[in-house]
Amino acid sequence: ANLETVHINQYTLQEINFTNFDLQQTATTEVLTRYDQFRNNLFNSLNSFAEQIHPAMKDMTKQLGTSEIDQTRTLGTMRDARLQNETAAELGKLEIEARRRAEPAEGGCVVDTVGPAQTKGYRMGRAIARGLALDHSRAMNNAQGTPGATGRGSMLRKMHQDYENKYCDPASGDQGCASPGPLAGQNNDLGNVLWGDRQTVDMNSQDNRELMETITRNIAGPFPSEPMPASVVRSAAGIQATMERRARRARQNTITNSIGQMVGERAGGTGANTQDLRERAGTPATNASTDASYREIQQATTRERYMDPEYLFRVVNYPATVVRETGAINAQKLQQLSDLYKRAEEMVWIEGAVLGTQLDQRMPGNAIKSAPLR
Repeated sequence: ANLETVHINQYTLQEINFTNFDLQQTATTEVLTRYDQFRNNLFNSLNSFAEQIHPAMKDMTKQLGTSEIDQTRTLGTMRDARLQNETAAELGKLEIEARRRAEPAEGGCVVDTVGPAQTKGYRMGRAIARGLALDHSRAMNNAQGTPGATGRGSMLRKMHQDYENKYCDPASGDQGCASPGPLAGQNNDLGNVLWGDRQTVDMNSQDNRELMETITRNIAGPFPSEPMPASVVRSAAGIQATMERRARRARQNTITNSIGQMVGERAGGTGANTQDLRERAGTPATNASTDASYREIQQATTRERYMDPEYLFRVVNYPATVVRETGAINAQKLQQLSDLYKRAEEMVWIEGAVLGTQLDQRMPGNAIKSAPLR
């Protein structure tokens, strides 16, 4: 233990001496040496500036005259002006190209302009189709307040009055009137309403609204059911008749909705004006509308605007229009495909409704009537 203590004391003393040497001698010496070097370098730099550079600057100042300074300024100004002109010219070219790329030509803006109006017209057509179907369904099922409330007799009387006062046309062979009515023959002329040159029907006119209802009713079925007495409704025959009415009502509703959609797409109210576009394509002004329907807008934008003699000229002179036209044409193709799909879907439902009616008519009467009611 004593020996170990001696060794530890020797080691500790050695470390103390080593630390004192580094701090008091080596570190102090190095710091002082660096300080002397910094001071000498700084003084040497200042001396060089004072003895060499400063006198040289004085000599240069004496050699530069005001004329040389003015000449330098003039040359610099001219160079700056030239650079500014070149930069302005480049910016002008870029701006012209950007304007040409983004300039809205008339042909490229047609579809964008009428897009909201066409969407509005489509929604209006759907609403009119549902309204026609609802009104027709109520009349066919003897709803109170409709001409068919008391049965076929009241409906026939109303239809015959309209026929005599409005739609009778002796020229087409109609009987019962001496002179044609104000809407002679139009109640059966669905082709003129759907596929004529005039694509918009003014639904603000009472005559036009009644005409659309009459055309839809004549196609979907004009004769209502006969009302049943309360005593019969809950009998076996009454329940069977009620179920048959419900089936008939569903089928007529399907047919009326499909026809009403085609009719409703011809209803005005969008606020779009197609007269200029259609007239340039050769359509008479009397057939173009300032409050065009969905169908008229679609016809004008997908067919007649390409018939404008200036259409190709505008596309050639505005290359940016080609890009816009590509997007517009693709959008119109998708829209037409969507319309064709909906029309095909409606045709399938109409065929199903007609087929269901035919199957009911072919079914033997005793197959239902003889079945026990449970």
